[in-house]
Amino acid sequence: MTYKKAIILLSMIETHGSLSILAKEKSIQALEKQIPKKVLEDKNTYLCPNCGANAETDCGDDMLDYRLNYCDNCGQKLDWSDFSKVKEALEKQIPKKPQYEAEGYSNGELVYDYAKCPICGHDFEYDINDWGCEYCSDCGQKLDWS
Repeated sequence: MTYKKAIILLSMIETHGSLSILAKEKSIQALEKQIPKKVLEDKNTYLCPNCGANAETDCGDDMLDYRLNYCDNCGQKLDWSDFSKVKEALEKQIPKKPQYEAEGYSNGELVYDYAKCPICGHDFEYDINDWGCEYCSDCGQKLDWS
């Protein structure tokens, strides 16, 4: 059973008396915190979407700081997926050299007229228009042909 289904079932249960109503409300609140919510960003600070507390440790050392899976203030499960995609997209903007391969000889020297994208392995051939392109057409990686 998913957390959302459990919340729906709990919501349908009739309760009598203030103690059972409170128990039902607290149970629903606890279940809702298990459903991941997207982390908020405010001026390079990542915040819990539930309570606004800092969503990553901050001791000043990048090697020791890390993103929290659950808010240490309210217990909300945190969803970092949007920021992973942003990081991946930014990393693709750092140029990487294609992997050159030789396919034959000319005047006794290897001729490098074949290359592969270092990320996805897309093939580039010297005689085709994609040789020297700025980005890989398959994965979007920026390429450095120098």
